[in-house]
Amino acid sequence: MQEEGIGPRGDEKFWKAIWTMKVPPKVRHFLWKFSRDILPTGVKVVTKNPQRSDECPFCDQKETQHHLFLECSWSSQIGRGSPWESAFTVHGSSDCMKLMAEVMKHESLDLEESWAMVLWAIWKEKNAHLFNGPKWPEDEILQRALSILDDYRKNQGPEEAVPGDA
Repeated sequence: MQEEGIGPRGDEKFWKAIWTMKVPPKVRHFLWKFSRDILPTGVKVVTKNPQRSDECPFCDQKETQHHLFLECSWSSQIGRGSPWESAFTVHGSSDCMKLMAEVMKHESLDLEESWAMVLWAIWKEKNAHLFNGPKWPEDEILQRALSILDDYRKNQGPEEAVPGDA
């Protein structure tokens, strides 16, 4: 049985909502991978390259996507105190697509897009930490993600009218 608002992997409405978010294209691509749970986290990378570690670079836990974005003490402090802090709670699911659908069902579009930017910034910073050393101080990740979103929105110009909308 299907939960209301959460469709199967081919749910056209769900994917359309992701692909039409007013966030940079690389963030929409990231959300697609996040929703399909196919980001190359530690536990996935180690299956292809056993010399790599499956541990989170910030703690001693196995790095799954769910762990990195929702359980890790490092990433959970990034969204703490923000208006979308509730979006960083598990919503009773470890399925990333269901989590994304829940956020999209309960949050405003602005909060969805902000949450998406913060997820992307966490992923970006995690990879910078892993390969090049930290790029942004932890206490600046949230503000920098929102600043990037704000700059993106300012540079997009006026929205085009959709045929049939009057």
